[in-house]
Amino acid sequence: MATKIEAIVKYGPRIAPGRPVSTSQLIDLMVRNTGQSKGECKQAFTNVLEALTFYL
Repeated sequence: MATKIEAIVKYGPRIAPGRPVSTSQLIDLMVRNTGQSKGECKQAFTNVLEALTFYL
């Protein structure tokens, strides 16, 4: 009988990798969705990236 972990690995959800996104594409998406300027979105992205780098 399979263990629970083996069953999850075999039958669990799979993540299909997509195309990588560039920083400029991400910032353009943020501009469209938030209504902020490109500079504000770039600064927000930079701040989140720095926080993740620091804490991870």
